Amino acid sequence: MHWNCKVFKRKRDYEILLLEKTGTEPEKLKKLINQRKNEDDIKNLDIMENEKINEHVRNNEGLFRRTLEKLYDIPIVGNIRGEGFFYGIELVKNQETKESFSAEESEKILRGFISQSLFENGIYCRTDDRGDPVIQLAPALIANQTQFNEIEVIIRKVLSAALKIV
Repeated sequence: MHWNCKVFKRKRDYEILLLEKTGTEPEKLKKLINQRKNEDDIKNLDIMENEKINEHVRNNEGLFRRTLEKLYDIPIVGNIRGEGFFYGIELVKNQETKESFSAEESEKILRGFISQSLFENGIYCRTDDRGDPVIQLAPALIANQTQFNEIEVIIRKVLSAALKIV
């Protein structure tokens, strides 16, 4: 079903179009859509179970952690924490005292350099500085040691370059 894009001023106009195009009342259509989404969700869970995705993550989370912990030799890495394949790398001004960056420094280093540099080097992740500046990682749930090593090498390269900015 292909529709031209239209802007509706009233909800009822949209409902009339739905009825004309589908022959189904809008509320019934919403129920059908939600039912289909639930069926898709169940199929996704079945795939994850059949492919043993959760087992893979549990079996490899220690490898991911140990690989990331190699980054502690970089002076601005303050803490690495997480579980499964979801980790945060907290960045600090002083590793020994855990002194944090000022808001200006955090903006300069995180948004001005690290975020873009990680992306340009192949890591799509989230950086956040609502508290202490942090790099949040969530690799694909099928990742293995090869990808963990790539992640560590790229982050090492970017954070080492970031040291020159601070």
